[in-house]
Amino acid sequence: MQRLLNTITNLAIIAVLVFLLVTTLQRRNRTNADTKTAEIEALAHRSFPEFAKLRARGDALAKGTAIAAMSSSCIFCAESGGFYRRLISAIDRKAPRGRIFFAFDLHDTKARQFLSKLGLPKDRYQAADFQSLGIRNTPTLLIIDEAGRVRSAWIGKLTQSEEDQILRSLAR
Repeated sequence: MQRLLNTITNLAIIAVLVFLLVTTLQRRNRTNADTKTAEIEALAHRSFPEFAKLRARGDALAKGTAIAAMSSSCIFCAESGGFYRRLISAIDRKAPRGRIFFAFDLHDTKARQFLSKLGLPKDRYQAADFQSLGIRNTPTLLIIDEAGRVRSAWIGKLTQSEEDQILRSLAR
């Protein structure tokens, strides 16, 4: 009888702990989603004139120009290397005046090495002050127009569906 009571007590404790864990994870995911949505909305109202200076290098900003804000220590950035290579091909093929630039925070000393490791062109590297740009998370992908205004923004690791959506939007 005592054994049965101990087993029931242990199962009840485990059930309560599982319930608390699930509730905490759900609340955390909801908070992360809310933060991500707020950050995307803030970026959507921003302009990035800093990238207009790229014209001086002969790189015209155009519909379909993308800025991928990355960090050499970001696992999701590293996992997204294949997508960025497909994105380069799509932009080069469908929007010849468009480009993709890989922006790294000013303090990221391993940026060019990171791009090489991912098989991405180092000539598309751009140092940027993430804090002043309002970029708090990497990867962040922005599609900007000729004036540097954000047309679309994505934050975090993209799903296959999001990657396909981005590639289709640049083909228009």
